[in-house]
Amino acid sequence: MESKNLKMALVGNPNSGKTTFFNYLTGSNQYVGNRPGVTVEKKEGKVKKSIQPDYDITLVDLPGIYSLSPYSLEEIVAADYLVKEKPEVVINIVDATNIERNLYLSVQLLEMERPVVVALNMMDEVHARGDKINIGLLSKFFNIPIVPITAKTGEGVQDVIKEAIRQAKKNNVMEPEKVYNEFTRSVHRRMDIILNPYAKKQCLPTHWVSIKILEGDMHIQKKLQLSKADSDKIERLAEEYEGSNEKGDRESMVIDSRYRYIEKAVRASVTKAKNNKKTITQRIDDIVTNKYLAIPIFILIMFAVFTITFSTIGAFLQRSVSYIVGDLLAGFVSNLLISFNTPNWVESLVVDGVIGGVGGVLTFLPQIAILFCLLSLLEDSGYMARIAFIMDKMLSRFGLSGKAFIPLLMGFGCSVPAVMAARTTESLKNRRMTVLLVPFISCSAKLPIYGFISQIFFPCYRGFLVLILYVLGIICGILSAILFKNILFKKQNTSFLLELPPYRLPGIKSTVRHVWDKIEHFIKKAATLIFGMSVLLWILQSFDFTLHFTQEGRESMLGIIGGIIAPIFKPAGFGTWQAAVSLLSGLVAKEAVVSSICLFYGIPSTAGAEAAVILSETFATPTSAYAFLVFVLLYVPCIAAFSAMKRELGGWKWALGSAVYQTMIAYMLAVLVNQTGKYFPYTLAALIIVFAMCCVISSFKAKCKDCHACGLCTHNICNGSKKCNENIQKQI
Repeated sequence: MESKNLKMALVGNPNSGKTTFFNYLTGSNQYVGNRPGVTVEKKEGKVKKSIQPDYDITLVDLPGIYSLSPYSLEEIVAADYLVKEKPEVVINIVDATNIERNLYLSVQLLEMERPVVVALNMMDEVHARGDKINIGLLSKFFNIPIVPITAKTGEGVQDVIKEAIRQAKKNNVMEPEKVYNEFTRSVHRRMDIILNPYAKKQCLPTHWVSIKILEGDMHIQKKLQLSKADSDKIERLAEEYEGSNEKGDRESMVIDSRYRYIEKAVRASVTKAKNNKKTITQRIDDIVTNKYLAIPIFILIMFAVFTITFSTIGAFLQRSVSYIVGDLLAGFVSNLLISFNTPNWVESLVVDGVIGGVGGVLTFLPQIAILFCLLSLLEDSGYMARIAFIMDKMLSRFGLSGKAFIPLLMGFGCSVPAVMAARTTESLKNRRMTVLLVPFISCSAKLPIYGFISQIFFPCYRGFLVLILYVLGIICGILSAILFKNILFKKQNTSFLLELPPYRLPGIKSTVRHVWDKIEHFIKKAATLIFGMSVLLWILQSFDFTLHFTQEGRESMLGIIGGIIAPIFKPAGFGTWQAAVSLLSGLVAKEAVVSSICLFYGIPSTAGAEAAVILSETFATPTSAYAFLVFVLLYVPCIAAFSAMKRELGGWKWALGSAVYQTMIAYMLAVLVNQTGKYFPYTLAALIIVFAMCCVISSFKAKCKDCHACGLCTHNICNGSKKCNENIQKQI
């Protein structure tokens, strides 16, 4: 009887549309976690019943990879899952606009002897530029069903699932003679005989194992546990194979064989439009990736983003929400509790503790939503990928690998997923360096603090000063990277692989989903961690060590504890117990800093002159307030991020060392800001401009070669050429 429960694996190159495909099929029926034993994200979802009501289909979204070669943790995890879990069918998402390079992974999937269905995505873009693909002929070359789709609109997606169900019980195996020459086939057959018992013991496909061994895959070779005699036989066959070609590199020989066959298939099946005009993507890239204009354009775009978020639309919405929560809601609840003759401490708990603490953070929800909406639009459009590559050319001169830049970009959202994203780097040393740098990037949890302080002390140019904070964090990260590279990670060679997608209009659904995910996370944190912290802080502030209710904050438990710590921060300009305790609360969640200050001083999160007067006890001058923001920017991250760092770094030693180092940097810079006086923000801005100019000048020296998808060029987008593909395979 045919099983109605199917498991399908989703595989594809980065930027192939795999996530869009997955989200369309699963909707909200998704589960995200970590794969057992490794720190690679596990994403599963149930295909909506409206698409296939007769089947219960689990879709497993494997990490985006360029190949199944064991050069990154993602590639190893993907290969292990396919051979061990044996999903009923593999759905391979292929970017039709870059078909030659994407099909390289398809060939490797077929070698694993698993049923494969190719979803040829972005067909709308293929048609728009006048190209034609003979789907039937291409399918014959690879002996697999190929379904044209446009994932962003859902066109053809359901057909993929229908075809996958039909193929679930089949094995689409690519015959070796189709790809490899006669001598290679002969070597394969002889290796199959030797490796067959070992492969069966490990439940691995013999032919695939032979190819992987021939490639020099040490991961597979170690897993097989070959005897000394058989290992020597395999090595002699590999040497014989290498000796048959002047290159003498068996991995390159296997790669060349695959690409020769792919080129043959593409040449016969794909007709390129005879159009010598530049595409829209190329015309835009001539401007935004120009070596003279790229950095200034990026700075202007980010300045616009922060201005909209903090000074215009975001500021208006924040004030509106603040009025509703801080004035209307708090006043209504206070009057209601008074009318019921509730005790003073109950009113204080509800109004000051809960509404004042949690509400003070929630007022910044509009700004967070706007920021993530704008960043999502930039990312979905394809611009962020350009910035990552452009910045790699510059940052590499300061010792920062381009492979670290994507996790660092994610750090603007949340440090936890950014730290986890560092897993994509191949070497342990490179991964550790990336993790150590992530906390220098200002996460979204610090936005409420920036917004709260800046709206009180810097109402006229808050967007500019917040931008300076973000840039300061980046500069500290760069300088730390130089230090780490020369002390902790000496002579570490890195490579950078990033495929640049064509520019696309961001989809409304994907943008809304992305923003909602961030808002939902923020609201959950406010309802749990921040709520709990607000109540705890209210208790500690309202009671002394004898558990008597007190109106004097200095006499409370919190006041006494803060008073012991406060003198440490006097040189930085905020040596009060309120400031000290608010920083401690930020260890649980950075947003709690705002709720703590609002709670201690009994003020709403609204900006105004009265708030500046009240906070003058802690911040005597605007400079000291800015010093406080600098310390918040750089000191140890929240507990969740710290735990993630400990896990990714491999122990407490690295995590604690990072926390101490960051706190020291934060303290020294905060003292510097406070001691240098009111001119510091402007001095810092000038230094940033000089720094950016130096970076631009240094980028002029970069040599331009053939194509930049393999990290060799700064101008032209990869067109899937053989040379580019070879360069990519060598680097990954």
